Amino acid sequence: MSAINKYITVKIAGRNYRISTSNEEEHIIQSACQQIDAKLQDLKHSYRAKDTQDYLAMTALTMAVEAQKRAIDINSLDAIEVELDKSNELLTNYLKNL
Repeated sequence: MSAINKYITVKIAGRNYRISTSNEEEHIIQSACQQIDAKLQDLKHSYRAKDTQDYLAMTALTMAVEAQKRAIDINSLDAIEVELDKSNELLTNYLKNL
């Protein structure tokens, strides 16, 4: 992680939060906050909940599930890549011996 260069204020669900960040991470943090708010608004239009806390909890759960799915997809791709490398090596050796 880069050194903390400054403090910024971000807004999530209508509340401001002051956080420390590096110049390199500021854009990523701002983008993440926008993504959270967009997901929150989607859930507000799709579900009935008692308060903002309920929507934030469902937003966190939805985003965590999406991250888990991406991690599984990446692991699957890594396994496929390993198998393709093995197949490539076998084919290369076979062709060399022709």
